[in-house]
Amino acid sequence: MAIVYYQTTEGDMVDQILWKHYGAQNADLLQQVLTANPSLASYTGTLPAGLLLLLPEQAAPQSDEVSLWT
Repeated sequence: MAIVYYQTTEGDMVDQILWKHYGAQNADLLQQVLTANPSLASYTGTLPAGLLLLLPEQAAPQSDEVSLWT
């Protein structure tokens, strides 16, 4: 697993970063990024330039699908 860091530029938003890096935006992914970067929760709206964020490897999505035939 490679460690990936992202340095913010002025005006970045967390959902935009998630989309750029992971190609998705969802609550589970947001929680993973917030857990890896606890101070990120103190920002609202746009982020200042120069923050170094750890972007964890995306955990496998948990599926709510139920299969009647396995």
